[in-house]
Parts: sequence; structure tokens; C-alpha cells
Amino acid sequence: AGKRYAVEEALRRQEQRRREHEERRLAHRRVLADDLAAMATSWSEAERIRAFLDAATHAVPVAEQPPECAAWLAWAQAHAASIDPLSRGAIIGKSLEPEPLSSHDE
Repeated sequence: AGKRYAVEEALRRQEQRRREHEERRLAHRRVLADDLAAMATSWSEAERIRAFLDAATHAVPVAEQPPECAAWLAWAQAHAASIDPLSRGAIIGKSLEPEPLSSHDE
């Protein structure tokens, strides 16, 4: 009976670990989806700003721009780059699987 109990307990723990892993995996996928949506929003905003800056540059010829205009345009371009996730390439991709639990977490 003791051996049978040990086997059943091991199976129960294995099933519990499997369920916990699946729950962590699903939660991680939700985080990935939220991150993707946030990156798409940031990219869209950066593209919108860049389009506006292109239009502004064409609307006011460089020769007619006040001195502070060039500095502001440079700042605005840098701002667009700072919010564009594509300008930081390597941070776009994320692991599809959650980090494994450390041995002391189990």
C-alpha cells in the first residue's frame, strides 16, 4: 500500500507541475500579446510623428524656418525613434515559453 501511495503521490505531483506549467505558459502568452499590442501602438505613434514631421518640413522651407525649428525637428525625430520599438531591434523578440521555475520555487 505504501508503494502504491508513493506512485500515486508522484503522479499527482507530476500532474500538478504540468498544470502549473500550462497556467504559466498561458499567462506568459497573454503578456506577450499585450507587449505586441503595445509595441504596435508605439510603432504606429512613431510613424505618425514621422509623417507629421515630413509634412512640416515640406510645409516650411528650411530657409524660412526660425533657428529653433531645426533643433525642435531634431528633437522630434529623436523622440519618434525613442518610442519606436523597431529602432531597438533586439528587444522585439521574446521567448515564447515562460522562464523555468527555479528548483527552490517548486
